[in-house]
Amino acid sequence: MRVASRFWVWIADLSAELLPSPGYGVPKPGALLAPDPSRREPVQFQSDGIGLAGHLYRPPGTQPAERTPGIVMCGPISSVKEMTLPHYAERFANAGYTVLTFDPRSLGESGTAPGRPRWHYDPAEVTRDYHNAVSFMMARMDVDPRNVTAVGVCMGGGFTVSLAAREHRLKAAVCIAGGSDSGDYFQKWLGENAFSEYIARINALLQKEYETGEVQYVPTIAHALSSDTPVAIMPFRAAYEYYDRTAKVEAPNWSYKMTAASIPAWFAFSAVRHAAMTTDV
Repeated sequence: MRVASRFWVWIADLSAELLPSPGYGVPKPGALLAPDPSRREPVQFQSDGIGLAGHLYRPPGTQPAERTPGIVMCGPISSVKEMTLPHYAERFANAGYTVLTFDPRSLGESGTAPGRPRWHYDPAEVTRDYHNAVSFMMARMDVDPRNVTAVGVCMGGGFTVSLAAREHRLKAAVCIAGGSDSGDYFQKWLGENAFSEYIARINALLQKEYETGEVQYVPTIAHALSSDTPVAIMPFRAAYEYYDRTAKVEAPNWSYKMTAASIPAWFAFSAVRHAAMTTDV
């Protein structure tokens, strides 16, 4: 849908199309794009006192102090800056944009808040990091602060809507296959009874964490839910094949585990209610 506002927001919610089916899969590795690490340079910036790691892509032939339009990108759940986004960032840079990708706090090469575990994922915190990434871009001398756009892919698309609801300095906000409501998606996929049982298994893990003080982790990916893997962030064959291949080839900083506490916050997030807040008053 398009939201009438100073923003040009496009939400392509593919939840129905992404429901697991016998014919659903991912392209063969040889058909996938390969990123070019020489196109990016490492950068660092602060988000609530936490050091975040990013990659900056500049248009070919651009002079160091030459201002260009800017794009800040946010990727899928669990992903790091070496995953998915480079394929977009390189092409945006070819079109004349300076592009920033980043690892949210506790992921990849970014820092973690004191007392918080690694590989914890909270939509409110990721959106906050996204906001600070925009501020970092707008403060750069080689970026036009009046012409910065946010582009999110998958779960990052949902966060782009939430960002646009509070960040009216953006020139535009674009969502690609946006994850708008993962809790609703899982409930439809599992069915109400099985979803309730799934939440109960997560509750049991969090109770154990409370009683023992030991952080409980779950697999980030799995081929499917089973007795051996009763809880996973993305228990889908296509997700397993994509993330496993990408982690081994392109993103060694990606993690095969995440905190169990990540799931309730992720399921509670919904970008739908934020869409109307992107409109002008």
